[in-house]
Amino acid sequence: MIEGVLRRTDDLIVRKYRELFVPTLLSSFAYYLGNILNGVIVGNLLGLDEMAAVYACMPLNQLATALALFFSIGSSGMIAIAAASREHDRADYIFSTVATLTLTVAALMLVALLPITDALTEFLSSAPELRPDMREYLPLFVIHTALMLFFVVWRMLVKTEGLARIVSRSVAIQQVANIVLTFLFIGNFHFEIAGAGAALVIGDVLGGVYLLINYRSSRDRGRKFINVFADGLKKFLTQSIEVMRSGAAAALLSTLVAVKVWLIYQILGRIGGAEAMSCYALCMTLWSIGSMLTSACVDSAMPIVSTLYSEKDFSGVRAMMRRLQRFVLILLGALVMLMWIYPEILLNVYGVDGARVEPAARALRFTALSLPGTALAVTMAYYYTTLQRRRIALVLSIVEGFLVVVPAAFVLSTMFGVDGVWYSFLTAAPFDALLILIYSHRVGADVFLIDRNDPEVLYDVSLTAGEESASRISSDAIEILKGAGLSTVDATRVGVALEEMTMNIATLAVERAANVDVRIKLTSDGRTMIAVRDDGMPFNPLLVRSLDGEELLMDEIEVLNALARDVKYNRVLGLNQTIIEI
Repeated sequence: MIEGVLRRTDDLIVRKYRELFVPTLLSSFAYYLGNILNGVIVGNLLGLDEMAAVYACMPLNQLATALALFFSIGSSGMIAIAAASREHDRADYIFSTVATLTLTVAALMLVALLPITDALTEFLSSAPELRPDMREYLPLFVIHTALMLFFVVWRMLVKTEGLARIVSRSVAIQQVANIVLTFLFIGNFHFEIAGAGAALVIGDVLGGVYLLINYRSSRDRGRKFINVFADGLKKFLTQSIEVMRSGAAAALLSTLVAVKVWLIYQILGRIGGAEAMSCYALCMTLWSIGSMLTSACVDSAMPIVSTLYSEKDFSGVRAMMRRLQRFVLILLGALVMLMWIYPEILLNVYGVDGARVEPAARALRFTALSLPGTALAVTMAYYYTTLQRRRIALVLSIVEGFLVVVPAAFVLSTMFGVDGVWYSFLTAAPFDALLILIYSHRVGADVFLIDRNDPEVLYDVSLTAGEESASRISSDAIEILKGAGLSTVDATRVGVALEEMTMNIATLAVERAANVDVRIKLTSDGRTMIAVRDDGMPFNPLLVRSLDGEELLMDEIEVLNALARDVKYNRVLGLNQTIIEI
């Protein structure tokens, strides 16, 4: 590969990641903070036992999250890949299938669970003193989980189109309403623990309505809802199964986490009672903070990974994953240090005092130590799901979610009591790392399971659109294409067209300079593929005309159309993508 003065950088990927990360972090922060503060308010206004009753219902929340991942994680990658491949009808059908499937399952959840909330109370809590409060809270929490399932999936679908700001505002509205109403219902109206459940439900409705209205009216919306039954029930069911297969690993991970939470609550309830369960509720808060940071990082990265992988830009995929992992480790490393040195930050928030301080602090410290390993396992499970490496993703989800920690908690609790449960949180990470290394060695690859270098790539560079870089990319492309066997005349025509494309990208980039990636490949069947990707203003070189509307901005495109087998333009994830096949 020839690079010359220009070289491949991560500037475009990093800018897009930052663009998605900030609103995704805000929405993730608002979502998890709302759940945390719901428990904090209950703990401070009503007591720690009532807070433990709230958190004892959380396995249902995890199951709803699992279903949401079942429907959205795999499908968001499928939609992104279909859109990047210009299969817009297929992308619309997958989008509509997921929306229809989610609405159906959310309705079935209400029908199935609301009549059995008393039995669920017995099932979820091994501490009898928590059950009276749970009977008041659980029916409203079931409604919340159904609404959460529906709107979490919709938020994932909306984010695949780069509309992260709508999502963050929707979640912010939801959680502000939740927090304000929780204070009002409990503090002013004295609705007790049922007030916290009612606040959750009303917040869900307000945030969800905002999301649907603003997505429907957005001019940047690329997907449209279609009647999935027009082509028959069989096609809908087939597509639904494919969607669920794609998201199975992430859903299984969340499901097993829910089972793990429930089983550890049972162990703690039997050996330590409500006091030990309230310590675990504090650990769940810390886990929520870690999940908030991890999910923001992963949710921002996976649409980019899907797009790059669909374009077979393996160096870009690798660069995105390395940056993601570094970022996750930095954020969670800082959280570990903070909790290890100052656990009283959370203890004071919940009003923990007296004899409960020391055991609660110990629980928080060991929970914090487990977060980086868990985050890396989750990151890789989602990544393997995006690459459709379902077997390793499923096995990794089983190991991380259930297979190691629960048996370890049972064994260590018999040796060390309640502290043994906290020690068990540290046992999964070594098994996760060993599993990834063994699998990657067996398939003859590194942990990313993609080629280190694509032998078909002749030229892979990045640049900031401008006059000097446009001239350079033109001369480099001419040299590369002549070396690949094109005639001097044809290579020069393509080089000039690339120069004009780069100049027009620069001209349209009014607010900020546009980053451009250019890749030239010589395929095994003799085709020359030129891919141009930029983060500038929407710009289709085949359609854009001059300001007076009478002539093309690029006369050379007419020559290029005559020379090329095909010229395609697409806009995916807020990026212009032009593919020229010679």
